[in-house]
Amino acid sequence: MQEDILRLRELANTDFMTSLMNRRSFLTIADDSFACSRRY
Repeated sequence: MQEDILRLRELANTDFMTSLMNRRSFLTIADDSFACSRRY
């Protein structure tokens, strides 16, 4: 079950043809990084 969840998360966050992060994944990481930088 855990492996299935991890696989689905991977499929949701990457492009299936290139295996690169998709736009949603990139924006999530960028938002987190921006929020962290604003704290300091």
